[in-house]
Amino acid sequence: MSKFTKRKILIGSASAYLSLCLFLFSCGNEEDGVNNESRSKDLGDNRLDEYVGAATCAECHAEAHAKWEESHHYHAMEIPGPGTVRADFNNTEFVHYGITTKFFMDGEK
Repeated sequence: MSKFTKRKILIGSASAYLSLCLFLFSCGNEEDGVNNESRSKDLGDNRLDEYVGAATCAECHAEAHAKWEESHHYHAMEIPGPGTVRADFNNTEFVHYGITTKFFMDGEK
């Protein structure tokens, strides 16, 4: 058997072994009788049903909030309007890969 053939067999065997290990151990272990749902109940569910607003977050995370306000992510969440939309929506057409997109306003929207 050539050195190249031995290497192919070794690599193939190692790949198969690793795949089998990932398959067997990636699905979680519920043998302890505790699943994620009961664990989260033990820790408490601190999620809120509604968005509380950026000002609430800023109370504890002032530095991160200040940086966020200067970011593109902050501006992406602004309500669209004449003061926030920077693109030309005056019946402008944009063609990309043969697809034409038309930017326009419908009254004040």
